[in-house]
Amino acid sequence: MLGGAPAWGHPPPVSGRYSDPRLLAHGTPVYVYDPAVARARVRALRVGPAGPEVFLALKANSHPALLAALAPDLDGVDVASEGELAVALAAGFPGSGIGVTGPAKTPALLARAVAAGGVVSVESVPELVDLAEVARAAGVRARALIRLNPAERIHAFRVATAGLASPFGVPQEDLPEVVAAARAHADAVDVEGVHVHAGSQCTSDAAWLRHAVRTLDLADALARASGVPPRLVNLGGGLGVPTPGEPGLDVARLMRKLSGAVARFRAAHGPGVRVVLEPGRFIMAEAGVFIARVLRCPVSRGARFAALDGGLNAFLFAAERFHDGPPPAIRNLTCEDRPVVPVTVVGPSCTPLDTLARDVLLPEPRPGDLLLFEQAGAYGWGASPHGFLLHDVPVELMLDGDDVQVMVR
Repeated sequence: MLGGAPAWGHPPPVSGRYSDPRLLAHGTPVYVYDPAVARARVRALRVGPAGPEVFLALKANSHPALLAALAPDLDGVDVASEGELAVALAAGFPGSGIGVTGPAKTPALLARAVAAGGVVSVESVPELVDLAEVARAAGVRARALIRLNPAERIHAFRVATAGLASPFGVPQEDLPEVVAAARAHADAVDVEGVHVHAGSQCTSDAAWLRHAVRTLDLADALARASGVPPRLVNLGGGLGVPTPGEPGLDVARLMRKLSGAVARFRAAHGPGVRVVLEPGRFIMAEAGVFIARVLRCPVSRGARFAALDGGLNAFLFAAERFHDGPPPAIRNLTCEDRPVVPVTVVGPSCTPLDTLARDVLLPEPRPGDLLLFEQAGAYGWGASPHGFLLHDVPVELMLDGDDVQVMVR
């Protein structure tokens, strides 16, 4: 996968590259990231200078070293906490390249966002009022988008955050209320446009394009209702990464169609309107793998198990209870030509929740073997409960070309 992956779709078979002794010198479990794969993903979203800007949602992977490696290819970042905002600022992103999201922003986060010049996606009318108070206290005018929750749910998004009762954004039917609040606080809050994030893991070109066109329509509706021309439209993320056996997005075709929709919107509202994408998983997932060592191979009542030194404590969303759809692809890195057998892969935690894959077909695992999990670059290290049972925290490495870097947090 790493170093030779296509811009999208499924990675090629594992090579001996991951048997490089430098990758195992710090023990297992270990994450290995290849920024070249993430760069290729970003570039796949480029459709020329008039196309949408590409932000990275830091919730997917916020490691400062990885962000520094990707920063030259990105237009900005989406942050959802003070910690992520600090990482973005340390990486040198200006306020124009920082979006701030989340349904429960603290006063401290709002204050830091306003001071940095970031644009805050306002999720409710009370939050808009809070943002106005923070801006007045600072003696500046805050930048904001109205995050809207559309009336229609698009079911191709595997995990939906819009089109249903949700803390994420103002319901579309409440648009008049938020317009009135924006007018009342126009001295302190400059509403630049609309933000819609429909959900995650959409692998349908047509469905994602429908979401984008709908968002542009909502930006048009806000502009008409408020009388303020749009200057920024955030289309969110949700571009899906295919699971094993699932077709992926035709990204080139999707971006061409999106470019056309954006051009039509700019023809109506002005050529200077900024349009932003903010993928996380799409950019980062296939830029990382997780490697764990087989410690035991018990057989219980005819069922074969492989117990690893890293499980949900190290890679939470690889566990079957914590993801939707099939598990990430797993390979026996030590030996791929043994007879294939059904194996249930488990982690080291003393709970049945620590089941990573059930009856997956693998070349027969043996103690000491290394199993490699694909699509581990997003929602891996940072999304896992390292304090659970106090196992060692996984090492993170960056494999950039032939260079191996230990990534210290």
